[in-house]
Amino acid sequence: MPGGYDPDSRRCFDWEKVHTDTDVRKKLTELTHIRSCTVITDGNVELAAENGMLCVRRKTGGEGVSLYINMTEEQRRQEHCLKADSKVLSAHRASVLPAAGDGKMTCGVCVEPEGYLIVREQREALD
Repeated sequence: MPGGYDPDSRRCFDWEKVHTDTDVRKKLTELTHIRSCTVITDGNVELAAENGMLCVRRKTGGEGVSLYINMTEEQRRQEHCLKADSKVLSAHRASVLPAAGDGKMTCGVCVEPEGYLIVREQREALD
């Protein structure tokens, strides 16, 4: 998306691209759907940054949503155990790393440069 310093930072999004680029349309639909999750609007926010990886987590009741963003030019891994049935809501250049063993847990996430991963977690994985 083009733009620069003020006042160029107020340039409008190229909506024509949404109509012609199905990948952009799919990603916008995916991200808009995530916005409807209750935990996104009502949850408590936790921020953490380590080794160039930013993690924003919202939790409420028995669920949570975590956003991992790689802020560097190199691949980053975040050791974070999730239940294997945690659901990836959206990803770009990122993946969940499976743990060895019974397949009930994961051992973390891997995010490439300019990548992100959004994961929905259940209570057991949040404690």
